[in-house]
Amino acid sequence: MAIEVYRSADDAPAPPGDLEFFTSRDVMSPFGYKALEIDGTWFWVPGTEEEYRNSEAERLGIEPQDVEIRISCYQTGPKSCVGTCMGGFCRLMFNPAQNFYYCGCT
Repeated sequence: MAIEVYRSADDAPAPPGDLEFFTSRDVMSPFGYKALEIDGTWFWVPGTEEEYRNSEAERLGIEPQDVEIRISCYQTGPKSCVGTCMGGFCRLMFNPAQNFYYCGCT
């Protein structure tokens, strides 16, 4: 499945199960959020650098080790992109194969 990029985070697909999107100024994730099912219950877990690199590598058609990490574009919730990108926009992205929501520069 292809990585999806959204101009508006409101266009992102709803999370699975009974999960709801959240935003908190007290929480920050540079590598996104993943919806994970454990014993029939869905949870939000922080994304890892590896998940971020693999998703961005797929989107950009490059190797994971060549993905540039930009901490100026981060998340305060699964669909909230905050920050700036030099010469571009901080946008919400979604890897449907992983239930992985993350922000990147476009």
